[in-house]
Amino acid sequence: MYFMDKFVLATKKDYSFKTITAVSGNVCVRDFVPEAPIHSGATYQWYKDGVEIPGATSEIYSVPGKDDAQGNYVVDINYSNFCLNSLPFSVIFSELNKFTLGQDFFLCDTTALTLDAGLPTAVSYLWEDGSTNASLRVNKSGSYWVQVTDVNGCTKKDSINVTIQNCDACRLFIPSAFTPNNDGLNDVFKTKPQCPNTGLLNFALRVYNRWGATCFHDY
Repeated sequence: MYFMDKFVLATKKDYSFKTITAVSGNVCVRDFVPEAPIHSGATYQWYKDGVEIPGATSEIYSVPGKDDAQGNYVVDINYSNFCLNSLPFSVIFSELNKFTLGQDFFLCDTTALTLDAGLPTAVSYLWEDGSTNASLRVNKSGSYWVQVTDVNGCTKKDSINVTIQNCDACRLFIPSAFTPNNDGLNDVFKTKPQCPNTGLLNFALRVYNRWGATCFHDY
C-alpha cells in the first residue's frame, strides 16, 4: 500500500506567519486578543487545544474571559496555496480574579477569628496592620483589608467587616399578640432582636386557646 502527498518549501519570509502576537492581553484582567499576521487574501481558522473554534475565521480572536478559555491557541493560515500552522499561543488567567476574603463576619464573643488570604500562586501579602502573613488573627470589630500579589505580578485588594458583640446581653422583643386576617396589619408573628445582625438559629411557636389547648404549633 502506498500513500502520496506533496509539500511546498516556503521562503524564509513566509515564516512570519507562524507567530501569534497579542493586540491586548493581561493575565490579571482577562482581556486577551491574539492576532495572526495580517495579509491580504489570507484565510484564517483558530483552534483551542487542537479543537476548531466555530466562527473564529478572522485574523484576530477575542478570548472569552472564562476559566475554561485558558489553554493553547493556534491558527491555520491559508495564503497563495500555502497552509501554515502557527506556534501555540498560551492563555492563562490569574487566580486573583476569584480571590475574596469572603462575606462579612458577625461574632457573639471575643474569640479570635482567623482571616485566611492563602492562595497557591501568591508570592506576597500585605494586611492593613503591615503584617505579611497569609492569614491574620483578629479579636475586635473593624474593617480589615489585604493586598495579595501572585506569581504573574497581579495584585488584588479585598476587605471584610468584622463585628463582635455580646449577644447574651441583647434582648429579644416578642409581640404579645398578632392578627392573621390578611389585612396587612400585624399579620405575621415575628421577633425582633435588640442587637443588629443577631439572628435566630431555632424558633418554636405554640398558640393556645382560652382553655389551654394547643390550637397551633410551629417548630
